[in-house]
Amino acid sequence: MVARTALTSGGRVADALSYSTDTVVPTGQSLVLAFVASFRPALQGTPAPPTVSGNGLVWQQVQTVLGGALNNRRLSCFRAMGPAPTAGPVTFDFGDQIQDLCAWSIVEFTDVDNGGTSGAGAIAQSQVGTSPDSAVTLTLAPSADPTRNATAGAVMLELVNNVARQVTPGAGFTEIHEVMPRQNLGQGATLQTQAAVTGVATAEWSWAGTEDAAAIVVEIKAAPVTAPPPPQGDPREVLARRFEPVLFFHPDEAFFPSDAKRFVESAQLWTATAPFDNPDRWGGPPGTPFPRQPDVTAGQLRGLPTEGGTYLGDPGLLAAGPNDERFLALGGWKDKDEAHHTGVFPGKINVYADRAEIADRYATDLEPSRYWYHAELIDTARLTRLATRITTPNLSRIVARLDNPALLCYYLFFPAHEESVGDGACPNVEAKEVGGHAGDWQCVALLLEGDGTGAPQSFTPKFFGHTGLRPAPADPTGTPVFRPHAFDGDERTVMTVEAWRAGSPTAPIQPEVIAEHPRFYVALGSHSLYTTPGQHAVSPYPHSSPSQCGRFDAPPSLPGGDSSPTPVGAIVAKLVAGGLLGALGPALIAAWIELVTSAGGGFLPSEGPGDPPTPDQAPAAAGQGRTVKPADLTVADAGSDVQDWRSQEGLAVNGRTYGFLVDRATQVWWPSDDLQNGFRGRWGQRVMKDPIPRRCGPTFPEYWKMFLTALADGDASGVLTL
Repeated sequence: MVARTALTSGGRVADALSYSTDTVVPTGQSLVLAFVASFRPALQGTPAPPTVSGNGLVWQQVQTVLGGALNNRRLSCFRAMGPAPTAGPVTFDFGDQIQDLCAWSIVEFTDVDNGGTSGAGAIAQSQVGTSPDSAVTLTLAPSADPTRNATAGAVMLELVNNVARQVTPGAGFTEIHEVMPRQNLGQGATLQTQAAVTGVATAEWSWAGTEDAAAIVVEIKAAPVTAPPPPQGDPREVLARRFEPVLFFHPDEAFFPSDAKRFVESAQLWTATAPFDNPDRWGGPPGTPFPRQPDVTAGQLRGLPTEGGTYLGDPGLLAAGPNDERFLALGGWKDKDEAHHTGVFPGKINVYADRAEIADRYATDLEPSRYWYHAELIDTARLTRLATRITTPNLSRIVARLDNPALLCYYLFFPAHEESVGDGACPNVEAKEVGGHAGDWQCVALLLEGDGTGAPQSFTPKFFGHTGLRPAPADPTGTPVFRPHAFDGDERTVMTVEAWRAGSPTAPIQPEVIAEHPRFYVALGSHSLYTTPGQHAVSPYPHSSPSQCGRFDAPPSLPGGDSSPTPVGAIVAKLVAGGLLGALGPALIAAWIELVTSAGGGFLPSEGPGDPPTPDQAPAAAGQGRTVKPADLTVADAGSDVQDWRSQEGLAVNGRTYGFLVDRATQVWWPSDDLQNGFRGRWGQRVMKDPIPRRCGPTFPEYWKMFLTALADGDASGVLTL
């Protein structure tokens, strides 16, 4: 990252042909910028830029701009760079043109590109402008490396009647110097310089009152990242470490990415049969005495057959079908009064997962499993094979248009998920818990193109994807449109895909990177991943949305019927359409009706447009909460709460082995590519009265499918260019 040091500033009001600064000693191979404002006496013509000398350096002009009501003022920027500058003043020589006034600001920047001559390689771009008002704004093209480059600029004010005008720096900038030479009953000027530690696209200066102003802004190019020698080891691990993400969390976040295998080892394993949100269908066929029992008790389940206990891959434990599934349960349940239930007992309402209990576990015995991701590299051959399974859209065509593609996925398992509606206006528990559940999968995915060798250093990112609640549509031209995305099978989360650091009129350069490590801002509770901080509006429900503060669901209009059915009619109609009415039985239908009527003392509210989803709250800035980062990577804005990723291969703990590289052939907790083997159940407990579903644990999504489908969406719309 570019660093800066102010060297000197000053001004003179005496008439002269040249002016010299105090002695400075620039650093070798630093970019030295000299901003100089010069005023020529009125009616003596247009001032020329000065010639600059000093410090044994060759000084070259970067930009110059005329200003003032009579065009007799000039602001110029000069650059210099050398291996061993000497100590001494910098001199501004105006030849045979006498100047009435001169002011300067000299600053150096280190860790910059030292290509070209006299610092030419360190100048990424520049811009000039003028204004007769109380502010001036200059706009640069989007930076090619905004997190590593820097921006610097200067403004020159013509002080009419010698009135002092102090300048306020623009957003993202810090003042370097402010010089205000003024003559008695004569001319006066303000020269202010400012800089930003990032490649800021917009530079602004403002002041009280109105003055003629001229300004220059320069983007300073950081030193190129030196490619290390090709690392040794498993190519999958080498590639995963190369792009390992940096995550910034909200300061109130309670759940962090954790090792999925250790979750399996700590959870209960349950069987559920259709309808799955009926506790009478958990832990055995209907009529099995309460309390119902899991297939495997907590702490007895194992991910590998050699580690004792009950192996997850034992015959019968992974069986699943349309009417039969498995789910993992950690932390138990709670009812509407948020009273905790350790199991499934007669008369208890197991309607929500108890996330507080889960948080306690991950603050105590499961704490060592936090800050862990799982990485999977899907090579060209496998990606091609998987794509043939989906013909609408034609994913094989998408893969065929890429050069030796590989999909690198970082799977992030959060022990719980929190999602509400009403944005604080609904105080009831249904609104708070509308989408809260145990277990939460998120993913960062990079679509890489290679040279066909498979060598980790041969791959270049082409596109990237990140998951979470579906972002609200953008409205760039008056028509709301979604960015390219695709839902998972349960329609609870989406993969949004963008071009890797390409940018466009409708999309900024993203993601931010440190070296090649992408940076993401994680939303509180939902764990949606964003490339920018702050609040994000979401549109998470593609077909039916919660209504009446989460008490009901707002379905689409019924074909051939009333377009505004009551919630009871809507629910029953939905069950009929889904073929579930007969399977539910009278008891559960009665429970649904009781749920509806209990919400309003028998009042059946009319169907509305749905509850407004609570916006995602990502941290307001990097370093506001906890930062999770690659080991040995310096993150300048990480803040004080920093944690390195703990993911590693071959970690031995109490006779068990843990790793982070996904191997679906040997690690049974991952579903197989054909969805016939491996664990295809839910990573979190089933709950009552959840037919959509929203409050039960998720299944592991087919992220490759989501990514390619979103890519096809962007290709079809012209938003993404393959």
